[in-house]
Amino acid sequence: MGDPPDKPPITAARYNGQVQYSVRLDDPGLAAAVGRIVRDARVLAGYSQDQLAQRAGVTQTRVSRLERGRSADPDLGVVTRILAALGFHGSVEISDRHLDDRRQQRDPVHAWILGHVARRLARAGWRVETEVPIGPGPPRGWIDVLAIRNDDGLIGEIKGDIPDIGGLQRQVGFCRSTAAVAFAGLGWRPRRIGTLVVALDSATVHGQIAANRHVLAVAFPGVPGAMSRWIRDGGAPPPATLVLTDPRSRRDEWLLRTPLSGRRSAPATGDYAEAARWLLSR
Repeated sequence: MGDPPDKPPITAARYNGQVQYSVRLDDPGLAAAVGRIVRDARVLAGYSQDQLAQRAGVTQTRVSRLERGRSADPDLGVVTRILAALGFHGSVEISDRHLDDRRQQRDPVHAWILGHVARRLARAGWRVETEVPIGPGPPRGWIDVLAIRNDDGLIGEIKGDIPDIGGLQRQVGFCRSTAAVAFAGLGWRPRRIGTLVVALDSATVHGQIAANRHVLAVAFPGVPGAMSRWIRDGGAPPPATLVLTDPRSRRDEWLLRTPLSGRRSAPATGDYAEAARWLLSR
């Protein structure tokens, strides 16, 4: 996940006989790498620095400093004009995929379930942190719940709905692969870590789980009862477990069985929209 430390600021790939460059704007080696491309292209085109400067509408000094990598923070407007004068066509792609789960965290139903899970874990003696950012610098994502008690750590993913089973698997895998660093950032060093996915106990989620039971049974082989006992009593953590919960319930048992665990009573909530309407009416 993310860029390896030794990845260069500019990488090149050939498509249909043309070279396309991919640029990392936050890399400290960017200025030098851009300078090499400009210099090589200028020489290949047969331009002097003065000629390139005239074509780009900049000074020769600008071209010289750019080629030598002397601009710590290259002016994108100037760089674009120089590259255009050499026949380059560029664009900047701004992606906010890493904010998808952050948008979900701002969702009222998601926040409702998250608060319910955090309170229940705290009652069982766990130290709990929610919405923990992942990755150095700007976060590449967030882990909904991190908790620790003695030597045991817990990763929790919260879902108000599960329309994308593959997306759920990828998100959980991402959280698990980055959890060690996230725990360390909190000063926590668990020796054993359990993974828990908590979804809203709704008729819609029941249907989504039932329709994908074979995939989910492999991805989340843990049993809700075993997860409940581990959260309460400790010991060896069970395998990754998918459970349902109803934040309105006052029952002691708050990790409810899913259709993966056999038949059970119908949920009190029909779907996500019904839960949202109930929250708004409180």
